Amino acid sequence: TIDPTSGCIYFVRVKQSSQTTRYVGGTAESLWAYCTEDSLAMPLTTNYNGTDKSPQIYNLKNNPDDKEQDESFLFFLSDRSDGTESPKPSTMNLFAMPLPSREDLYDSNNSPSSFGPIVKLTSVSCEHNGMPLSEYSIDPIRGDVILRIGADLHTITGNTISSFLLSNKNNKGQRRKANRSVTSSSSLSKQTLNLTPLEIAVYSDFNLQQERLIVAEIPEDLTTVDIIPSMHGQPKALLTIRGQAFIAPIVPDYDKFTNNIYSGAGMNLPLRRYRLAPGATVGGILRILSTKHIPNYGGTNANYALVLATDPASPTSEQAFYILDCSARARASFVSVDELPMPILGGSLEDTGGSTREG
Repeated sequence: TIDPTSGCIYFVRVKQSSQTTRYVGGTAESLWAYCTEDSLAMPLTTNYNGTDKSPQIYNLKNNPDDKEQDESFLFFLSDRSDGTESPKPSTMNLFAMPLPSREDLYDSNNSPSSFGPIVKLTSVSCEHNGMPLSEYSIDPIRGDVILRIGADLHTITGNTISSFLLSNKNNKGQRRKANRSVTSSSSLSKQTLNLTPLEIAVYSDFNLQQERLIVAEIPEDLTTVDIIPSMHGQPKALLTIRGQAFIAPIVPDYDKFTNNIYSGAGMNLPLRRYRLAPGATVGGILRILSTKHIPNYGGTNANYALVLATDPASPTSEQAFYILDCSARARASFVSVDELPMPILGGSLEDTGGSTREG
């Protein structure tokens, strides 16, 4: 980052070669400053052998009508525990220090600790399950700071930051006195700012969260199959595919014909295919295991099936037998949790149901 007033550049010389947390070593990142027309870059945070990175200049407006009273701070990320002279490696947080002038940087009588107190602005480890602060961005117009912690964004308003820094800063004459600055930074390290979750509205069709239609592979996904006669003389197949039951017509292989597959005002159209169970809203709590047609049951032209499935009403989803109407005029079974059919054996029944371990 570049200070437009002094022309000084604040940067990190090397990037840590690993993602190790609380890293202390030769490639730990630290802050440096270089001003144009000078031959050397000066260190800013050499008193700490952990990580200091991502410097950005924050302009604090003390009085909007008097620009001469404006003061600048250098914000940066650090895994130091606090802003004292001897911090310990901890979780990554946001810190601030007064922006040193060109004279302060190249004054041989100054040391990095004499530039001003380092103030800890955030403390995110305890409030966000130990997750560190990953990155941040400064709004140059409003002075707000946006922070990313994990996959969430949080904000600190510019007024909150200004009030915090103004109430805790020393006057400019104290910046050159290291002993008085250390005392001030020690008292400030116990106070941090509260973060506000950033509300984001996303307008999308969320196609990745929609129900996916995966084409069934026959015979790999086929569990059971049975034949059901129909009143029209065309047989139907009772299929158990991937935990669901379907009725499908049995039609000739029309690949042999090139045209006029269906004719006669649709009189020879095949029967429709439909799902027997489960309904769309209970697909995740029910699994059809097997289906068999029951011949000569329920009267003339009636079609019923014996279904083995897991019972959604059972606390442990025990298996149960059901008799379901599988004619074309019947509605789908297991439509909702309030309209579950009653099993004839097993499942949630008091006399024949219960755990399979109990017989």
